[in-house]
Amino acid sequence: PYYANEMVVVGVAEWTNHGEEGFFLRVDANTGASVADVEFYGNSTSDEFFRSITLGSDGAQGFVVSGVSDAGGNEDFWVTKLDADGTAAQWSYLYDGSVGSTSDFCYDVMERHNPISVMYEYFAVGTRNDAGLWDAMVIKLDALGNAFSNGEFVYGTAPNLESGSRIDQFEGTGFDGISIFGTQTDPNTNTSNMLLVKAYFNGVTACDDQYSDP
Repeated sequence: PYYANEMVVVGVAEWTNHGEEGFFLRVDANTGASVADVEFYGNSTSDEFFRSITLGSDGAQGFVVSGVSDAGGNEDFWVTKLDADGTAAQWSYLYDGSVGSTSDFCYDVMERHNPISVMYEYFAVGTRNDAGLWDAMVIKLDALGNAFSNGEFVYGTAPNLESGSRIDQFEGTGFDGISIFGTQTDPNTNTSNMLLVKAYFNGVTACDDQYSDP
């Protein structure tokens, strides 16, 4: 994206001697051939993987990558800002859900320019496991990766199990806000429906719909 005819791929590399690490790979958009060495992020004592990537526009070229790390003991949201080459992390943080959360899995991240503060913000979405109860969760971050106070938004209705997998901005309308996509599962019948949550940027939801599979 910062070089002509290039694409970037992120994911997980599994090693035989020390578990998993997130990887960042630049490839030729026409041939798929790599144009630079693959970069790995993680460490030998924990498992990490990347799930999604977005361009970072907060004044410095680069990418914001989201995923999961268990470096803190349990799985946590992991969000990292990389430079334009993907060779260095500008910041990298773990985000643990509120008290009672045992595992948190991050699947997507989006960037938003706040026209009031004139600052960039990030919204990371995934799933929070609270003692076996799964909820969709969003963590709101500032341009340096710091979680906002009261920036944890949780969406779910017990005993159903909710999971957030993608997030987008409903931009340019009077209903501007975040749209969270995922699934809702009824543990009694083991059936799942598509989940859509629309919320304002402060996490307050005005719409929480479930749609049956087509």
